[in-house]
Amino acid sequence: NDEKGKKLEADLVSRIGRDKCWLVEWPKGCKDANEVLIAHGIDGLCDAALSARPIPVDGAFEINDLRDEIFALYDDGLPEGFSPGWVNLGEHYRPALGQWTAVVAIPGSGKTAWLAALMVNMAISHDWKFCVFPAENLPSAQYASLLAEIFLGLPFNRGIHQRMTREELDTAIDWLHNHFIILNPSDDELDLDSLLSMAKAYCLRRGIKGFVIDPWNELDHKQPSHQSETQYIAHSLIKVRRFAKAHNIHVWIVVHPTKMAKDRDGNYPVPTLYDASGSAHWRNKADFGIALYRHLDDDQKPVEVHVQKVRWKWCGKIGLVKLYFDKLTGRYSEKSPYGEYMENENG
Repeated sequence: NDEKGKKLEADLVSRIGRDKCWLVEWPKGCKDANEVLIAHGIDGLCDAALSARPIPVDGAFEINDLRDEIFALYDDGLPEGFSPGWVNLGEHYRPALGQWTAVVAIPGSGKTAWLAALMVNMAISHDWKFCVFPAENLPSAQYASLLAEIFLGLPFNRGIHQRMTREELDTAIDWLHNHFIILNPSDDELDLDSLLSMAKAYCLRRGIKGFVIDPWNELDHKQPSHQSETQYIAHSLIKVRRFAKAHNIHVWIVVHPTKMAKDRDGNYPVPTLYDASGSAHWRNKADFGIALYRHLDDDQKPVEVHVQKVRWKWCGKIGLVKLYFDKLTGRYSEKSPYGEYMENENG
């Protein structure tokens, strides 16, 4: 039980094989079998030998090894995720650390605004910090103005409505600085590995809890020639999952659906994760799946948040939630700003 003994132990295990070796732990204060015999007698030496344990296999856990962790879950409760800031949505969707969400929406459905509002909600409620790659909403300062509108509940630009003051904007910038990092990489760093590397830096520097890629199709996908698109997406999403687990953060990825046909009334149907461009793995690999649907012909109707997949039942459930979008401030609310009539009409 000294340095040379441990070295010999490791060498023997390597030569004989981990699956064939068991380890004896000597009583405290004893270096080897002889010292155990002297201090504890034959019975003590036999007890130590009979208590030998098999060498653990890396990455494998026998249930008894998890006993304390299981009881901790029993006493403290399973990790139920974090409230997204809307009570009705929180009943269905509570993003958890170490997991990721796929968001599918047809263009014009407000997915960028909804994700921005979600991030502001979680930053306010849980003090989360975010890295976000808003590829379709750059330059960075313009995207920051969208976040400031949501944070203050006041319009940024000039118009007929009262806008935020310079003092209010200054306060908002201070708050945004503490909670958001906007990624705007150069053209040669638009691949997934480069973005994950940037996010990793802010996991270490700023302790970010959320990472948003909006949208997936704006990345430079360096697909190997030997891989099909389906294989490439599966491999990429495994990387995303491992990244989320390794750094204990939540990742959101926005993906566009494939070309969809309109119905008889000229409206698009609600997309599903199986409609996501490239692969059914968007449905298979995701921990959470959300489809956003907006009635493009009527702004007064609510935006529909279709929670289509929840991997762990304690983090939510499948269902439909309706939120109302305020174009002036970028905020979403559970109640219609157009009066009770519209709420009744829309259920």
